[in-house]
Amino acid sequence: MARYILRRFLISIPILLGVTIVTFTFINLVPGDYIDTLINPELSSTTRADLEPLRQQLGLDKPAPVRYVLWLRELAAGNLGFSLSTRKPVTEEIGRRLGPTLKITATSLLFAILVGTLLGILSAMRPYSVLDLILTILGFTWVSIPVFFAAMAALYLLALKLPLFPVAGTGPAGQSDVPLHIQLYYLVLPAGILGLERVAAFMRFTRASMLEVLRQDYISVARAKGLQEWRIIARHAFRNAVLPLITIIGLSLPGLIGGAVIIESIFGWPGLGTLSLTAVTQRDYPIIMGVNFIGAVLVLGSNLLADVAYALADPRIRYE
Repeated sequence: MARYILRRFLISIPILLGVTIVTFTFINLVPGDYIDTLINPELSSTTRADLEPLRQQLGLDKPAPVRYVLWLRELAAGNLGFSLSTRKPVTEEIGRRLGPTLKITATSLLFAILVGTLLGILSAMRPYSVLDLILTILGFTWVSIPVFFAAMAALYLLALKLPLFPVAGTGPAGQSDVPLHIQLYYLVLPAGILGLERVAAFMRFTRASMLEVLRQDYISVARAKGLQEWRIIARHAFRNAVLPLITIIGLSLPGLIGGAVIIESIFGWPGLGTLSLTAVTQRDYPIIMGVNFIGAVLVLGSNLLADVAYALADPRIRYE
């Protein structure tokens, strides 16, 4: 296992390098740069020529390949450069926003796994019943609704019409030391909306996998021996049905990170999503590069954890 993890780590290096090249290329294909965002012809007579010294100071006058090599040099030194707008280190800017993003994505993933798996098991235990039909309809409905529409509908219904949850933020305004139960209260609505689509996906995968396992001969033998149904489901059926679910959980992290950009913007959540949108509007290229790099690291790490979970769930799997 250690050799496999080391090999995957070495393979991840060129993948991360390719991600940075693609990101940097598309950034530079977009017209304009940070200097253009500082010019407002309606309010100021400042021209691009007036800001040319600032452009040279920030290094934006250098060719794109040179700037990419300089960014790689900063990365090799253990940092991601400096933000063009705040002049602060990118690692510091991302560090302040990474915690809230991990909080909302981890909570939504945990919610989706628990609820989706439980509903999938219940649906598989009563196939083609009324309960199965209702869960199937709800599952297809949840998958079909765009996350931004679900978020706005939830805000309107559960925060405005029925003031059950706060509209935005991570806690009361002006309060720095927020108790844990208040944090969870502010987290319920955005994390629930972000995880709703994954609930449907996990439910359908769990149902399909469980139905296939429940038809196996060893399940019939276990029932013939008089084992309790819950024991058959928990110790025999679900353990063998969990492997496809591990795959879909590992592959769901990129979608969660992408969905977090929308959810954080709608709910005013101070995470990497809002930081990315601000960086895009300001043409803050170091921030965009840093956020995409961290996202790629999280995705590759989640895929590696999925492979390790495979080996833990099925002892027959060995990585040599």
